[in-house]
This record gives sequence, structure tokens and C-alpha cells, in this order.
Amino acid sequence: MLQVAAFTDWLTGVSGALVFLATGALALLAKKQMDDSRRASASEALAIEKQINASVQQGGAIREAARAQLQPMVFAHGDATLTRPSFEDEAASGPNAATEYQLSPGQIGFGYKLANEGTGLALNIRHGVEIGSKRLEFGDGMQFRSLRPGYWYPAQDFMDQGNMIHITPLAVVCNLSELPNDWAAEPRRYWAEFENVFGERFRTRNPSDPQRPAEFERI
Repeated sequence: MLQVAAFTDWLTGVSGALVFLATGALALLAKKQMDDSRRASASEALAIEKQINASVQQGGAIREAARAQLQPMVFAHGDATLTRPSFEDEAASGPNAATEYQLSPGQIGFGYKLANEGTGLALNIRHGVEIGSKRLEFGDGMQFRSLRPGYWYPAQDFMDQGNMIHITPLAVVCNLSELPNDWAAEPRRYWAEFENVFGERFRTRNPSDPQRPAEFERI
């Protein structure tokens, strides 16, 4: 009986040891699986992040390509400078171009036409002329809603059966008293501000002096 009891105790101890070892092995295996899972999750997350970044970069490249293809470029081209010194002069010489703009004596009008020389639709166009540091705007800020690429507003002059047909330009009108005395010698730049279809806004300045370069900037 004593030997049986001793054997039973030994068997119980061995069983306990085996259970302990098995529990430890299972714990190590579980930890390894968790570590593998974490590494796999981190690897998957990194792969997903790379895919997202690649998609963002691709989207940016597509947007830039679309912007290049849809970029308007509106320039105001000077056409004529109109004055109306007095009603007596008009009565003596007959109507002239100044009457088209309803200029009063002592007023001056700076005529120009708008041209979209870019590749995209121009929206919400403001325009005018700068005389030195004096900025004048057409219609006190009145905007033209759109101008398609390749189009002029108003239309360009054209020949019809050997006759030149002149299309009346836009004009910014002001009193001569608002300008410096030497305004004729001041640099003159015709400007336009406009948007592309992405809502980005730009400005051009076109000097009356053809030897000076035009300016283009985002605002």
C-alpha cells in the first residue's frame, strides 16, 4: 500500500509538472501568435498607408494635369484712349467715338478688349486699367461671368467687303482731375482678375508699352 501511495504521489507530481509545462508552452505559443498578428497588422497597415499615399499622389498628378489643360489666361488689350474736351468741339466736328461712352467734358475713357488666351474657361472676371499708381476698375467692380478659351470680348475688328468694321471696346471712364497732370507719361497697364474652374484666382497685367513683359500671378 505504501508503494502504491508513493507511486500515486509521483504520478501526481509528474502530471502537475506536465500541466505546468504545457501551460507555459501554450502561453509562449499564444504570445508568439499575438506578436505575429501584431507584425502582420503593422505590415498590413503600412501597406495600406503606402496605397493611400500613392492614391493621393496620383490624384494630385491628375489634378495638376487637369489644371494645366483647364487654365484660363485672360489679358486686357488696350484699344483706344478717348476724350471729350467740350460740347462746342463736338458740335463743330460732329459725333465721335467719345459719344459712344457718354463722356462728359473733362472726362477720359481708356478702351480695351478682353481675350482668353489660355486653355480653360475663365470665370468671374474683373478688369480695368492702372495709370501709374492709380487703379481704375470697369463698372465699379462689375464682373463678367465667363469667357471661353480663344474668345475675345468684345469681338475683334474685322474686314467686311474691303471695309474695316470696328467693334466698340470696353472702357474705364474717369475725370481727368482724378489723374496726375502727367498721366500720359505714366506707365499704363491693363489688368484682369479671373478664376479657373477649381476656384483659384489669378491676375494679369498687360502694359501698353509692347517692349515691357506682361505679368501673371495667382492671388
